[in-house]
Amino acid sequence: MKTTILLTAIAFAALFAQGDANREKLVKENLKAMDDVTAVLKTVKDKDTAEIVVPRLEVVMKRLDAVTESIKKIPANDADLAKVNKSYAKELKAARDALAAEDGRLQKLPELNKILFKSPTWAWAQFNGKGAVIQAKLDVKGLDQAVTAYYLRKHHWPESLWILTERDPIDNSPALLQDQAALIDPWGNAYQYEPQTFNPKTDKPLIYSNGPPGSNVRITNWD
Repeated sequence: MKTTILLTAIAFAALFAQGDANREKLVKENLKAMDDVTAVLKTVKDKDTAEIVVPRLEVVMKRLDAVTESIKKIPANDADLAKVNKSYAKELKAARDALAAEDGRLQKLPELNKILFKSPTWAWAQFNGKGAVIQAKLDVKGLDQAVTAYYLRKHHWPESLWILTERDPIDNSPALLQDQAALIDPWGNAYQYEPQTFNPKTDKPLIYSNGPPGSNVRITNWD
């Protein structure tokens, strides 16, 4: 993922400051929050550990988000900007690189990242980076292909998406979807399916995700 609110926080920390005491306090809080997020992400190795860290991830992400918002309010033309940049440049780069490495690792493990999206603050951070929306678009496209394959095989649309993950009870042919995780969107919610709602142009049933919490962004196979 090229950009997330996490890396935005680092950039602001490196650029903005206000008064020696306040500046140093905010930078240190930002560094600590980034280190804590990185530490939590490093413990994610499989589905079980991903589930376990969700509450902790939400706590540290809220802290990082709060300090990010405080830093954003500081004028960019602060007179002591060069001083704080020089003082904390090494630490900020190290924090940025470590966090980016963990974020990048998890982007390559979408099943684990989907579980982490149960943390709303983490989900929103990733949404701002657009990666989750892109993934959801790919997911609904894949689900669209799967229900179409089912239709061509059975001559009717599946009653639910879960059927796609089961072997055919008649001829025992393999499931069209091998993993039930394919039915869960990047924010940890089940993809929605309306087999009686058809696209007026393609006659395909509607499949969609409601997107990240509070965004009102609906991602459908009709887009």
